Amino acid sequence: MITLRCISLIEPYASLVVGGVKTIETRTGPVLSRTRGPLLIAVSKKPEAALDRWAPPKPSPPAGWPGEIRGHVIGVVNVTGIWKPISDSHWSQDGETPDIDHMDELRRRACFGEVGGRWLAFLDRAEWLTEPVPVRGYPGTYPVTLDAELLPAWTHLGGQGE
Repeated sequence: MITLRCISLIEPYASLVVGGVKTIETRTGPVLSRTRGPLLIAVSKKPEAALDRWAPPKPSPPAGWPGEIRGHVIGVVNVTGIWKPISDSHWSQDGETPDIDHMDELRRRACFGEVGGRWLAFLDRAEWLTEPVPVRGYPGTYPVTLDAELLPAWTHLGGQGE
């Protein structure tokens, strides 16, 4: 068994993250500010939201999964960094101001148009679990313990590589 932090996202954004399409998670507050390494992604029980114009179609879960995945952990990502907002178009990363070429690139990676003034969590290594795991969600991040065999090997190594 392994215990990792988890965050609940509404659909279609949870599937976009786990499918590797959404590589930036945006938040209005510092929910993920201390998070680095593996982060489980659960699907909120809330009804599915309409896609933002920046979002592509939602990826499908693996073959053989149940049709209803709300209220389940569905995958894992690696949180590689956090940008703290200092204005609507400027961020700070570890005290440095990152170079931003195009706001549209941030919007595309976030699958969301309103990135200005939000905390940005950068994600990679997105993978579906081998099967969905029922979970009770909570606000913010919360610990979830599950069978390590459901997870990719890199999550056992602190999320930084094999």
